[in-house]
Amino acid sequence: MTAPTSPHLPAVDPGGDLAFDPRHPDALARRGLDWLALDEGRPGATTVPPGEGAKLLAQFAMQLGASMLEVERAAEVRYPAELTGEQTTIALCCLYVCVHATDTIGPAALSRLGAITDLVADDRHFWWWHGLTLQVALNAAGEGNGGLRALYGNLAHPRGEVRQRLFEVAWVARTRLDIAQATPPLLRAVEMVTAHWPAALAILRGCSADEATFMALVEGYEPRDHPARFRARVGGLTDPDNGLHRYIARPDDLLAAERAIRRRVEARLVGG
Repeated sequence: MTAPTSPHLPAVDPGGDLAFDPRHPDALARRGLDWLALDEGRPGATTVPPGEGAKLLAQFAMQLGASMLEVERAAEVRYPAELTGEQTTIALCCLYVCVHATDTIGPAALSRLGAITDLVADDRHFWWWHGLTLQVALNAAGEGNGGLRALYGNLAHPRGEVRQRLFEVAWVARTRLDIAQATPPLLRAVEMVTAHWPAALAILRGCSADEATFMALVEGYEPRDHPARFRARVGGLTDPDNGLHRYIARPDDLLAAERAIRRRVEARLVGG
């Protein structure tokens, strides 16, 4: 079937040396173009014990796949569908497991996740950004880098609902982000967008090794279109009594969402 033109703004091509399709950014990248091996063990994270990552991932992927059988089998699918809140949470659980696994997740579990990812990334079924959670999960497990490239390219997306979804993904995956690639679009969002921009600063702080690194990145950014707005927004970052400073130190909305995901993962660890 031919999909109608999306009323939403399209994904931004982040550039690079691969043919880029925002709907299927990892279609040609399952060869493992890079392996993102970054530091684990940040405060507040649940480490997935050795040997448990593959099992957890397979369980969550099976649960997500079962919930989508009706969509997959439908002869006619209204374009595009939306992931339900429960499906979105399960996808984020897959991402959390891939980010916090302490050993390599084997090919069987990744193949199962890849099959579900291909379904969600199918533009006959879902808007393009719905598939990014699972694509970034695959990237975090060492499979390609297309999801991360699409994430970096759209962190300053002008559509608020898209940006909010991608910020959730970026927060859960913050220890696996390349800070050099994540910094420009996150600070571009602070400069340009009208909503959710404090979350962009919180994500950048979560990517940074310490406060000094974070502040150096903010101070080194050169806004192109709205320098006065950018400087006004970040002006209180060094003041402990400033509301923005307190939010970035403890972004309660992002932490609450991650806590709910972590509890789902922990429940699976305990319950098997």
